[in-house]
Amino acid sequence: MGAGGAAEAEGWGGVMCLICGTTEGLTKHHCVPKARRSKGTHTVIVDLCGPCHTGIHAIWDTKTLAAEADTPERLVGLVDKAKEHGRWPPRLGSEKRAAKKERKRKVREWLRSLPRQTFGSGR
Repeated sequence: MGAGGAAEAEGWGGVMCLICGTTEGLTKHHCVPKARRSKGTHTVIVDLCGPCHTGIHAIWDTKTLAAEADTPERLVGLVDKAKEHGRWPPRLGSEKRAAKKERKRKVREWLRSLPRQTFGSGR
């Protein structure tokens, strides 16, 4: 952080991800996104691992994060709600493609299991 950093952020402290507890690949997350706060206002910065940080921004837009996850406690609560509804961890990139491929495979199997019918032979 630069010389003016202390006026802009309060450190949550910590050397592990606030969501999953890992200590590797940590990034800084602003509880109130930069785009949603006035210049010079305070925000809390928390440590998140890359996958959790990416997941948070994949599920929620900045407006929702600013309104519903403006503190570390509320951020954890939002993720807990997502866990309850099966939205956490989010499937990203290759995981989404793999899930789509698996759904298509199951549909093909189901179609193959149906009895063959001939249509249009009644003329």
